[in-house]
Amino acid sequence: MGLFSAINVKNNRLGGIDFLRGIAVLLVICRHWNICDFLGHAGWMGVDLFFVLSGFLISGLLFSENEKHEKINFLRFFIRRGFKIYPLFYMLIGLTVILYYFNGIAIPFKNLLPELLFFQNYYAGLYLHTWSLAIEEHFYILLIICFFILTRLKPLKHIATLYILLCLMSAVFLLRIFLCYINAGGIYFTTHTRIDSLLAGVVISYIWRYKKEWLNIFYTKARYILLVISIVCLSIFGFFEPNNLFTQSIGFSIIYLACSLLLVFVLTKESSPEKKSGMISRSLRFMGFYSYAIYLGHLPVLNILNHFGIEEGSGIKNIVYFFLYVLLCVITGVIFSELIEQPFLKLRNKYFVSKA
Repeated sequence: MGLFSAINVKNNRLGGIDFLRGIAVLLVICRHWNICDFLGHAGWMGVDLFFVLSGFLISGLLFSENEKHEKINFLRFFIRRGFKIYPLFYMLIGLTVILYYFNGIAIPFKNLLPELLFFQNYYAGLYLHTWSLAIEEHFYILLIICFFILTRLKPLKHIATLYILLCLMSAVFLLRIFLCYINAGGIYFTTHTRIDSLLAGVVISYIWRYKKEWLNIFYTKARYILLVISIVCLSIFGFFEPNNLFTQSIGFSIIYLACSLLLVFVLTKESSPEKKSGMISRSLRFMGFYSYAIYLGHLPVLNILNHFGIEEGSGIKNIVYFFLYVLLCVITGVIFSELIEQPFLKLRNKYFVSKA
């Protein structure tokens, strides 16, 4: 099966999306280890790609469940998401608190509480990278509220669903413009200024399920042109930091639109004849499968390396250290995923079977 085949038959996963996840988590890793100036700047966009993919996948489950059963079990949805997100996350926080204790470091409860309650994108938590998880948690709540209202007013497949999603995205965009105008801070981290990236994934999910003929237009006429446009847009913002005024005003919108085009490209790519994938594509899919665990662990791994004097430098040594860092991030992610994440997912699938 080809690189961008829509369905991975072996494990019933979206193979192309795992590929994009692998790119996303590798970008984030590059953000925190400057292997080159461009990737050091561009790496922050990996989170935006994660947001779009997450919005697409999560809403797709809800669309599918509603289509099959004409209703959505929202409690089951939250339980299933909890089995996915919480075990690894709270393990990380628990191990961090234990390390603080045994190293004689006072536990910073004012930073611990935001982590535990998923408000670390508004109040400083223990780690710099978990802010994105808070936005995803808040997104789940907003998505459920929207779907709860819509399923009682009109069927989800009604075009009103798309209009409401676009209105919400427009409201977030206008809010960002206003906050930039008054020179407000914190735009990069806050839910009310970043949630439109996830909503973009919901829009693609809606179109993919109910208006697929629209995507066929891309497929038959402009797929590769749009692919080039998306890559060019993302490359341009690789030279900007996320706190740049241009980035925070219109840049975030351009970036999630570019990520959405990449997703559309993956979804509409023709299935190629059965052939062996290249090493790079297999490696990225592998990283994509374990991307959540790798993402959670990449900064703790970096802190441990720095503790032993392994840190950014220059020349060949920096390249060797970078690949060591990536390798340790992947190994750590795989170990903790197999020990904790996957067993909890098996329990979830046994006792809270998906209705999608």
